[in-house]
Amino acid sequence: MSFNDDEPIVASQDVSGGKLAAFLAGKTKATIISKTTAPLEESKFKVMLELTGAESGNDRFGVDLVMVLDVSGSMGGEKLEKMKIAMLFMIKKLSPIDRLSIVTFNEGSQRLCPLRQITENSQGEIENLVNSLVANGGTNISAGLQTGLKVLNDRRLTSGRAVGIMLMSNGQQNEGGDAAQVPVGNVPVYTFGFGADHDPMVLNAIANNSMGGTFSDVRNQDNLSIAFCQCLAGLLPVVVQDLKLTVTQVESTIVKVSAGNYPQSKEDAAGSVTVSFGDLYNKEVRKVIVDLLLPAASSPALSDVLNITYTYSSGGKLFDANPIIVTVSRTGRTSVEPEREEVMIEENRLRTAQMIKESRVMADDKKLDGALEKLAEAQSLLENVVNDESNPLIKMLKSEQQQMSRLTKTHEIYEKQGRPFALSSETSHDRQRFAARGDDVETVRMFATPRMDAYLEQAKSFEDPSKPLPSVDEDEKQDRAADPLARCLAGLLTVVVQDLKLTVTQVESTIVKVSAGNYPQSKEDAAGPVTVSFGDLYSKEVHKVIVDLLLPAASSPAPSDVLDITYTYSSGGKLFDANPIIVTVSRTSRTSVEPERAEVMIEENRLRTAQMKKESRVMADDKKLDGALEKLAEAQSLLENVVNDESNPLIKMLKSEQQQMSRLTKTHEIYEKQGRPFALSSETSHDRQRFAARGDDVEKVRMFTTPRMDAYLEQAKSFEDPSKPLPSVDDDEKQDLAADPLACVL
Repeated sequence: MSFNDDEPIVASQDVSGGKLAAFLAGKTKATIISKTTAPLEESKFKVMLELTGAESGNDRFGVDLVMVLDVSGSMGGEKLEKMKIAMLFMIKKLSPIDRLSIVTFNEGSQRLCPLRQITENSQGEIENLVNSLVANGGTNISAGLQTGLKVLNDRRLTSGRAVGIMLMSNGQQNEGGDAAQVPVGNVPVYTFGFGADHDPMVLNAIANNSMGGTFSDVRNQDNLSIAFCQCLAGLLPVVVQDLKLTVTQVESTIVKVSAGNYPQSKEDAAGSVTVSFGDLYNKEVRKVIVDLLLPAASSPALSDVLNITYTYSSGGKLFDANPIIVTVSRTGRTSVEPEREEVMIEENRLRTAQMIKESRVMADDKKLDGALEKLAEAQSLLENVVNDESNPLIKMLKSEQQQMSRLTKTHEIYEKQGRPFALSSETSHDRQRFAARGDDVETVRMFATPRMDAYLEQAKSFEDPSKPLPSVDEDEKQDRAADPLARCLAGLLTVVVQDLKLTVTQVESTIVKVSAGNYPQSKEDAAGPVTVSFGDLYSKEVHKVIVDLLLPAASSPAPSDVLDITYTYSSGGKLFDANPIIVTVSRTSRTSVEPERAEVMIEENRLRTAQMKKESRVMADDKKLDGALEKLAEAQSLLENVVNDESNPLIKMLKSEQQQMSRLTKTHEIYEKQGRPFALSSETSHDRQRFAARGDDVEKVRMFTTPRMDAYLEQAKSFEDPSKPLPSVDDDEKQDLAADPLACVL
């Protein structure tokens, strides 16, 4: 029988998202975390990449969801009623761009309905199907899974759809074949072990066979609604599909790529590794650590060590992100830069997850003493490697390890509770995706997204299925209202060019240094040009670059061409190449020296004080508060003495920033809670020459803001009634033109 009777999506005013085809690029954000220096001798080097799902408006994929439900005899009584309540929550949360099919299984399987568009009518009809379910017969998980897969594989409408199967079972498979051997292809299958008698090995294997699926251990039957809704909270805001990351060695050798159990492919000839992640949810993060071996370097220099690219599909279109080059400064300094704390914490997570897996294998082999020793080793690692009690991830890792230790005390407890908990933990860590486990689903919430947290609260209060739930549209509005990234909207809406690259080439000079924050730089050779890649540039945004040159001795006074400047950018899909600019200097024998331009001195002052604040943050992270405060006092002195211009707004903001940082570094407690976040936000802002909100008063330190950002600040301050209209983007642009003194050129 063919299941090609899936319902078409009929658009209506109620369709969530409104603009079904308005998919945009830029839906995955990449962050690179690594040390900036490495010694000259052959050395190991780690680069951590973070890929984050970034929602761009309300243009989510429609979801085709198949619920595969166990209705065998062991599901009778209260279990069946709990499952019905959980299903009613799911039905109410879906919207008109989503489709739902229900498959049940006992000794065989049955499709209760095709993929149906969620409308007011279909919701009622599907709810009636759920409420009429009865429990009887054996447990044929394989038949249920195969039928669910057939519903998706036989669909007529597939373009631009996110898919998923959620399979729930409470017992051991005792009919049909082995469900763990069923090939699932690229469909993510999320499995849920309900109660104390399910088969965690089979359910975990099914999830692991799929792309991105997880296994949730729902021992407490009151938690089934919560476990279901956490999965749905990820599926509904899928932002990209078929996400692939490729890392290619440059002046280095890739030793290892740590990315959980996502598939990896290696091209030895190119020196590249590609990781396939599948779907990525909004605000979900994939962390990847690349271990490199750097060859010995003969002299200090900048070295490109890794090329990073990633692709994904959205709305049926393939997007290819611009390459990112990781550059390292090879230095002859004897002191070694410490590893970044973020990298250490992620490596700690990977090690403790591996230890929990090893302890589970020992316990499966009846070696409980060895399993408990391995868990104690994990506990010791958590206590000693990263001693940061304020970090929520460290707290959750400790809680997870402690729960696992309690559930491995005896063989009986392990068989019923420990093994399911451990397997659920493994799939969650391997996929970097939330999976419910244990009696308290609020204790260990690693990899949960903000939408999952919101659905958790909704499910906890979902006692009366007749009462309405917030719609997906309302959930999305809440996401945006609570999202600090929304403050970037004023910039994102005014991007004027993309892929901006500046190239400076020495002429009758030698380039000593190019100061351009932490934007990637590439240099062809010692005497060649330096290219800085800036990416997007907002309207009225400014990127300043200082080029330090060494001019050779001149035999006589004469004009001298010292620097060639070119830049390229893309706009509207076309590449633009600006005319070269030649910097000419008059070489003179005059004894008086022309003073440095004030603009250059102010920018150098900003760079120096930003570096001092970064150094003070590193000291404070190392618990050296006195040294950190001394470094901040040094920055204050520099601001007072080097450029004494109180009328300059940048100088005022630099002083305010330094004073706030000093206040937030007074004690370890204040620094941990407030100082470190403030300092890190300051660093990214200075490194990127782009505004980032920080501190309690976002109006005090507004370096790098644009006029549109200032306008949106005022609009956001007065936005108290969401029912009142805001100026449209067209209105904002007219206001920009009216306020722009250059508009007369038009």
